[in-house]
Amino acid sequence: MPSAVVEVALREALRLQREGALARAGEIYRQILVIEPENADALHLLGMVELSSGRAAAAVPLMERAIGLLPKSAHYHSNLANARRELGQFDAAEAGYRRALELGARLPEVHNNYGITLLQMGRDAEAETQFREAIRLRPSHAAARANLSRALLHLGRADEALTAAEDALLNDAGLAAGLLARGAALREVGRLAEAEASHRSAIEREESAEAWLGLARVLANQGRDAEAVAAAERATALRPTDHGVWTNLGSLLMSAGRSGEASTAFAKSAELLPGFVPAWSNLGAALTASGRLIEAEEALRKGLGLSPEDHACWRNLAVLFGRAWRREEAVEAAQRALASAPDDPEAHHALGVAHEHNRRSDLAVACFRRAIELDPSFAKAHEGLAVACEHLANFPEAIREYEAAATLDPETHSARMKLGMVRMLTGDLAGGWRDYESRIPWMGQLGVLQHFDRPRWNPASPDRPRLVVYGEQGLGDLMQFIRAMPMLKQRASRVIVSCKPEVAALAATAPGVDLVVPEGEPLPDYDAWVPLLSVPWELGHIPHEVPVSVPYLRPPPVVAEHWRQRLLTLPAGLRVGLVWSGSPLHHNDHNRSIPLRTLGPLAEVPGVRWINLQKGPGSRQIIGSPFAGVMADWMDECGDYADTAALVANLDLVIAVDTSACHLAGALGRPVWTLLPYVPDWRWMLERETTPWYPTMRLWRQPSFGDWTSVVERVKAALTRLAAGEQGL
Repeated sequence: MPSAVVEVALREALRLQREGALARAGEIYRQILVIEPENADALHLLGMVELSSGRAAAAVPLMERAIGLLPKSAHYHSNLANARRELGQFDAAEAGYRRALELGARLPEVHNNYGITLLQMGRDAEAETQFREAIRLRPSHAAARANLSRALLHLGRADEALTAAEDALLNDAGLAAGLLARGAALREVGRLAEAEASHRSAIEREESAEAWLGLARVLANQGRDAEAVAAAERATALRPTDHGVWTNLGSLLMSAGRSGEASTAFAKSAELLPGFVPAWSNLGAALTASGRLIEAEEALRKGLGLSPEDHACWRNLAVLFGRAWRREEAVEAAQRALASAPDDPEAHHALGVAHEHNRRSDLAVACFRRAIELDPSFAKAHEGLAVACEHLANFPEAIREYEAAATLDPETHSARMKLGMVRMLTGDLAGGWRDYESRIPWMGQLGVLQHFDRPRWNPASPDRPRLVVYGEQGLGDLMQFIRAMPMLKQRASRVIVSCKPEVAALAATAPGVDLVVPEGEPLPDYDAWVPLLSVPWELGHIPHEVPVSVPYLRPPPVVAEHWRQRLLTLPAGLRVGLVWSGSPLHHNDHNRSIPLRTLGPLAEVPGVRWINLQKGPGSRQIIGSPFAGVMADWMDECGDYADTAALVANLDLVIAVDTSACHLAGALGRPVWTLLPYVPDWRWMLERETTPWYPTMRLWRQPSFGDWTSVVERVKAALTRLAAGEQGL
């Protein structure tokens, strides 16, 4: 039995402890334990001092010793459970709360703390029961009502959650937890301005990491990404050793498109808690988004080493494999993700993307539809379904799904841009071009938009500025749209074209162009800039209506004469240039390129002199093909597009797949036959054999998916007639 001196000391230490003088109280408890090492109350209360001082790990052994001395103390078991909860030992904490209740603890605090633990374990319905019991025992328990609001929110009952939070504040108007709960509920029901105010009030009452993170989420919902990240960074400053805070910061950075910084945040989370699988999964996703694929795979493999069936790791690995063009592995990884989480919409989306990369749009459609069924607001799934439907020539559904994606997530811009392209493909050029303007902010999000230190041109301005025209896309696009420069010159004092070096010399021959600056070289002084493909639209025209006469590009005369003389060395006949392959890096190259052997029947047409216009890896297909020995190949002598243009200008006909070569021939006014897949690029529209872009071009379309054979048969017949002297293209 404690001595009278010890009892007095205990009472004094407890008084100090309640007043917040924890260090002094701790000293007295330690002095008592020197006198009475087995004093259960001193052990337990010293443990409480350690717990209140943020040293839960030091509290646990003290409390355990106290329980060893008084094993039936419900109070002891409850407080030990609190310490274990602080350490993240949730199973042990739950067991402690259960034991406290078995021993007769009927205090609302026990039920409230037990509920908090259940919330942290993801057992929201059980947590609700505990919070309601705490409220039954003490109806004025504001903290329990605030926690009940959190549980209800997790259960998807936002309206009830808001009511519970309001009830908490009725009982304690200044309760920070109540303000946080109300803010979270308001955010969920879409009342964002009120949610922001509630979180800011919570911060004023009691600054905490939770309050700053709550505010960060609200700011992110309002599209205020920079402010959201700053709020989350404040949370990390307040709790720098909490892996969860760093995870939240990483997620917000990812949403803001700052994947490199997100990688750092997720790496910090993984460092703080190496066994936390989501940290590795998120790190892998962020590294993938940053293009650091080797490191990303290492991170995801570490996560799978901890949890071999973790669906998020497998799902993110599927995305990584897709980026790395490891197509079959992407399918397998997505299927592994679904094996563990069959109702995960993101995993269905990942499998759909993998099937799409494997050119199985039919399988992709089913995956995207399932993802949408599970989450109707999943904008990327709607966009994925639209892409697959477009590839299957189901254009009405593609348009509907692009519209849905653009409505659900207007800030991504990619869906709106693709909607514009499919509208133009199906003939709605005016409506389509309006949507296609979304490509500029989309390119900005991808980080591929060239930076200009002057504003974008405002056509409403009465001034005649010095304009930089930015050749924002491919070489073919530049040759197609540079036709608008004479119109632009009427509105500008100087037209400066910024484009890729290999086409710079040729672009300089376009009417209306004052100067061409190859990308990477310094620009002269200018007033504003405008994207090349936007010029007609900015001038009030649907682009294909821009008046133009061909040729509007001209090769250097001396080089053209050189090739004229060179071609005279060939036997008499129809001089036909051939291009069968685009860049293998192009996302649609598998659809537009044709193996040269498939074009073999054309080599049999009498009276044709074949000239190779193919550059790059595709040129190696000449060896062993029917064209070997009958095709002149001088492409090694063509350094840039001006050289190639000089050769093309002397040909009777160019036959090409949808690459820059067909645009070059069209801009030079040479006869050109363009071979198109069943679902072509937007600019060629559908069904028609001619195009408003180039008066000397004829379009040859696949009649069904992948059918190049019938295209070659028709081209061969027409070429035979042309070589025999019949008129026409």
